[in-house]
Amino acid sequence: MGERQTFLQRGTPSPEACSVYFVVGDADELHDFHRSAGVEVTVAPGDRPYHLRDYTVRDADGYSLTFGHPLWNAGPPIPIERVDVPLRLEKRLAALLEDLAKHSA
Repeated sequence: MGERQTFLQRGTPSPEACSVYFVVGDADELHDFHRSAGVEVTVAPGDRPYHLRDYTVRDADGYSLTFGHPLWNAGPPIPIERVDVPLRLEKRLAALLEDLAKHSA
């Protein structure tokens, strides 16, 4: 997983007054791990309006812990216009690009 960030909510330590939010590389992968370990999931994974996909669990002391990752493709799709560009490539690089194009289609 990628870079992690932690956000803390200020308050008196108690399950009713505090929560912790972790920004992780892949929230879905971590969710699967938590579920397989029997962790109580209190909010199912979902794409949120604040451009993060996240879910929430309750730890053994009753605290809410939320894990999420950024939604990089948030917003409307950007149209891409493709154009033919004549260029010279080294033969092995051209073959590699052709092979990648075949396998990504």
